[in-house]
Amino acid sequence: RETYSGLRIIEKLSKNQNENVAWMIKENNELISILVTSIKTAQNNMNNSK
Repeated sequence: RETYSGLRIIEKLSKNQNENVAWMIKENNELISILVTSIKTAQNNMNNSK
């Protein structure tokens, strides 16, 4: 989330590299989604093994 906030600030300040920053924001969001899904799966696996 800190990275996302930083990228949003860069996006607002940068006029020439918005395409690159937009790509980085998209990648960041995808990584967050992957991590959230992994955490939920791990938690479910731990709960099911009890």
